[in-house]
Amino acid sequence: MCQISGYQTPDNDTFSQNIDLIYTGIQGSASRYDLEPNLDGLWVTDTQTGEKILSRKVKKHKNRTEDRYQIKTPEEKYRYFGAIEIRASELRGQIKQRPTAQAQKRNNVEATIYHFGCELKNKKQNTEG
Repeated sequence: MCQISGYQTPDNDTFSQNIDLIYTGIQGSASRYDLEPNLDGLWVTDTQTGEKILSRKVKKHKNRTEDRYQIKTPEEKYRYFGAIEIRASELRGQIKQRPTAQAQKRNNVEATIYHFGCELKNKKQNTEG
């Protein structure tokens, strides 16, 4: 069985720094919040209410090395955002800006790569050339 890791992994970011990767989607459901890093800090936009909030930077505890931010939600709870959530929000923003033609072309290329790289089922053979 063929196993292909997600294209959006942080390891893949360093590998493909000078390559314009065309993503058509990200695993998991979209967040309720859009995140925009800025010089002021992290701006958080609630997609349900349209409210834009400047988040507060949280102190690092114990062995944590990354910065985390928090906002107070309308339900009077705290919502925290780290580097993973910020990165996912940026990727989702890039996906929204892509033309549809690029996404369709990428789907065809991805399907071709998958079929050449994985074993076929039901005793079918992958013929090369």
